[in-house]
Amino acid sequence: MQAVPPEGTAVALAKALLAHADEDHGFAIQITAPATVTVHRGDRSRFRLWRALFELRHPGPSKRQGHAHTVGRKNRGTIRVPPATLCEAAATGIPGERVQIGAIEGWGSAVPMVDDYVDTLDQGEILVVSAEGITAIDAPRGAWARLKARFLLIAAFDRIDASRSAALAEQGERAHAYVREMERLGFRTSFEGRRTPGTVALPVVLDPLTYLVTMGANSLSHMAIVLAMLLCILYGRVAYGLRTARRNRASIPLVVGGWGTRGKSGTERIKAGLFQGLGVSLLSKTTGCEAMILHGPPLGRAIELFLFRPFDKATIWEQTDVIALAAGFESRVMLWECMGLNPKYVEILQSGWMRDDLSTLTNAYPDHEDIQGPSGIDVATVIGGFAAPGGKVMTTEDPNMLPVLRERARERNASFFPVPVAERTLYADDLLARMPYAEHPSNVALAARIGTTLGVDRVEAIGLMAENVVPDLGALIIYPETRHLERKVTFITA
Repeated sequence: MQAVPPEGTAVALAKALLAHADEDHGFAIQITAPATVTVHRGDRSRFRLWRALFELRHPGPSKRQGHAHTVGRKNRGTIRVPPATLCEAAATGIPGERVQIGAIEGWGSAVPMVDDYVDTLDQGEILVVSAEGITAIDAPRGAWARLKARFLLIAAFDRIDASRSAALAEQGERAHAYVREMERLGFRTSFEGRRTPGTVALPVVLDPLTYLVTMGANSLSHMAIVLAMLLCILYGRVAYGLRTARRNRASIPLVVGGWGTRGKSGTERIKAGLFQGLGVSLLSKTTGCEAMILHGPPLGRAIELFLFRPFDKATIWEQTDVIALAAGFESRVMLWECMGLNPKYVEILQSGWMRDDLSTLTNAYPDHEDIQGPSGIDVATVIGGFAAPGGKVMTTEDPNMLPVLRERARERNASFFPVPVAERTLYADDLLARMPYAEHPSNVALAARIGTTLGVDRVEAIGLMAENVVPDLGALIIYPETRHLERKVTFITA
């Protein structure tokens, strides 16, 4: 028994005892006079009616002989400092004992035990002081309500104690089931946490995060919250990427896309050569032997930049990076080759992100039938879907699948401009020979049609392509014939 200093309170003393209860028995503070308290260390065991009733309900030959099986915890003092540890590693089946809960790595010292609620019926309000804060519990109001609560607690002590352990192992709404049950009996419970302003929601966030770094002791609610957080991050990233892509696309005056079964990579390079010759700043994405970015400054020569692909795998997300790069370079023209195969991905690229001003389709030969087929018409239908809604689409497809491509363009409200067969087959050999490598006449005609659409003479457009095109590493180049050891030698790279 000791007098409390004038500047101190019994609660302050309880807080000071927390450090001792961390690795020792708990304490109970009994206020014996206005300025005097008695501190009791450890638990006190006494006869408890609920324990005797439990033993009568659960007889068994394995119980310890000559031992009192009718006692339970009955502490003195209305201010209690429970031990931080001092709990069973595994439940022994005796209700009212402290049992370690894996989900919280402790036994829940901040949550009053059923014994504490029982004690309020005789001692009045009880404060449970723990490292998490102060929990205040009080008995029901009125003699009849207290008598009813005492009877129900004694009759269902083991079930209510089990609900406490279950609630501690859960998260979310089920974590409050124990306290709500006590409130239905008339008990009042309040908690004052030791939190600083602005950190009220912090435990809600940190608790699910432990799911990511622990190997066990996680509940289904943990998993649900973590999955919800991951989905929010995923969809947030998608929404941000979509918004950024559309903003960058809006900053580029002219976008020209290209797709088709054969020849699309070569067509993209000569299209870039055309715009490079016109002196406008451009950025072109193409593939060929390697995924490349062609950056052409105004009135300058275009340079090649390797397009990095993790694990050499292409994804549609790289398109957002390319758009951002074009916007960062302040390019006036962006050209891009679609490497998507899945119709859904192509729809996202074209209708969702790019919405080309001009689109080119080299051809619609049967290929990738496992993704775009199975029939040739199915393949042509998918390729025709590359027409940007409200844009212009040009093609050098043979008359075979031309009706399919025209119909798809009409469905998407796009203007359709097929390049006639005569226009792509009657070029003079000396005109095509100006190209630094062997290029298919249909590809040249398709790029030249873009030039005429923009008001550039067709022959002049082909000349601009030949002078400014940056050949692919695998371009077909036939070098002039030479003689060596009386033999004619021709070197060809492809």
